[in-house]
Amino acid sequence: ENGRTAATSAYTTTASSGAPIGGSVTFGAVASVTLVGTTSTKADGAQTGVATTGSTFGSSGATVTYSVSSNVASGTTVAAGGSGYAVGDTLTVVGDTGVTYTVASIS
Repeated sequence: ENGRTAATSAYTTTASSGAPIGGSVTFGAVASVTLVGTTSTKADGAQTGVATTGSTFGSSGATVTYSVSSNVASGTTVAAGGSGYAVGDTLTVVGDTGVTYTVASIS
């Protein structure tokens, strides 16, 4: 009964290169982010905010700093990486939901 369950299957799904498909996802602290959404509701000047994913994976604690000028966010720095994030996660700043980031790398 090969193929009935993954545990006893004689088949392996592979990419066109022959490598098995799957890989692993690394979770950890945010090392860098890419600014995606720039519409800020905060006053002009330097801002610091907690960035969350809203997912159920338990990621928390990333803190970002950015500048706001005429309701446009720019100049992002990761002040504290938090934990439990994965590359590609979308982060939203608590209290400034128009400012969003994509996690570019994990430390």
